[in-house]
Amino acid sequence: MRKNHCCQNAVLTMALVLTYLLSFSQIALSAVGGDITVCGSGGADFTTIQAAVNASENGDTILVCDGTYRENLSVMNRNITIKSEHGAGYTTIRPPSSSMGMGGGCPMHSKPNTILFQNDSIGCTLDGFTVTGSSGKTAIYARSNLTVQNCVISDNNAGTSAYGGGLGSNGAIELKIINTTFSGNQAKYGGAVYINTGATVTISGSTFTNNSASYLGGAIDFNSVTSDSTLTDSTIDSNSAAYSGGGIYINNSKININRSKITNNTASGSSNSGGGAVFINGSSGGDSNLTNCLITGNNASDRGGAAYGNTGTKLSFTNCTIVDNSADVQGGAFYIHYYGNFAVHNSILWGNSSADGNNAYTRDKDDTSLTISNSIYNSASSFTGKNPVLTDNFTTNPDLTADYHLQITSTSAIDHADPAYAPGVDIDGDARPQGTGPDIGADEYIPVSVPVDHYSISHS
Repeated sequence: MRKNHCCQNAVLTMALVLTYLLSFSQIALSAVGGDITVCGSGGADFTTIQAAVNASENGDTILVCDGTYRENLSVMNRNITIKSEHGAGYTTIRPPSSSMGMGGGCPMHSKPNTILFQNDSIGCTLDGFTVTGSSGKTAIYARSNLTVQNCVISDNNAGTSAYGGGLGSNGAIELKIINTTFSGNQAKYGGAVYINTGATVTISGSTFTNNSASYLGGAIDFNSVTSDSTLTDSTIDSNSAAYSGGGIYINNSKININRSKITNNTASGSSNSGGGAVFINGSSGGDSNLTNCLITGNNASDRGGAAYGNTGTKLSFTNCTIVDNSADVQGGAFYIHYYGNFAVHNSILWGNSSADGNNAYTRDKDDTSLTISNSIYNSASSFTGKNPVLTDNFTTNPDLTADYHLQITSTSAIDHADPAYAPGVDIDGDARPQGTGPDIGADEYIPVSVPVDHYSISHS
């Protein structure tokens, strides 16, 4: 009897274990304490994200299992996190079929956004999703504080009259974009992102590629944002605008761009297209700054292959490498117009080209100015229009590597930057200085340590 009783207990234990495992496989997501779970195939708290949002309270996290969710989301009067279980490669939000099709207008017209955050939805976070397929409206629209992180925002088309193909915001909100990729998005203003009126913006570790605007700001359009806004450790590559700001358009805003690459962007399609990489307009937002940036391969079909400054703008470049940009008409690197003022410190201007002013064309009136110090450029003749103010510069080839880093032969750049302007690190995050002084350009040269073999020497 004892033996049979033990067998019965073993069978019962095994049955309980199997029941637990089967149950766990169905509700694995619910095992995360305090989270609301979503799985389209069932076995979670809800099968749609919107249902979970409706049931949520401030401070909740909605954890979403892998899959494609065809729904329009509206998050109102909540402070929540919506997070995928395994990341953007496994979890997609796209509009239902009935919401797709072309349209136009501002972000709040009748066609719904794929995801809408508004009113008192302060501090919401969207983490780890692919958001794609939105058409006729910006895909993600924020009218309240929002963090978008670890996401892929791709192939959304806001329409030919709309703002921000991938993401748009309006009002005095705090917007953070972290470790997120925007690709293949389209709009009239801000092909990937349009930020409007009073927002404080932090963009870091993000990539913007192959986005397009039919008017301004192929990747990003900053319009009247606050002076605390930054773009750091990011890549703006191969974006286009049909009018101005192939990469970035800045209007009455102060933007600090640090340790970023702005490459291969174009402003073309109009006889007045300008600012292949950056177009900056207006001065009411304050001075904008680019520090430790690589700006290369950008083109404008009219003026300012790298940057166009208009209407009283003040723009500074510190320890930047600005090479191989082009403009068809004037200012291969810079075009400075209507009271514009550019200041360049510790930077490399080399290989830029234009029919008039390979490195810069400065309009010779309206109190425009270009000052360049402790920098490297081809020759003084590469600046046309109003004469720049040139101080302690070099005209020796910086001899950059194929990826625009310094090498041991870059003698005109190494140790020759002004320490008063040089930041503490370079574009790669390496400490400055590595030698007796900081280096010119975005890169700080790090001497290569060569191991020395020690041989014993015998004397005869």
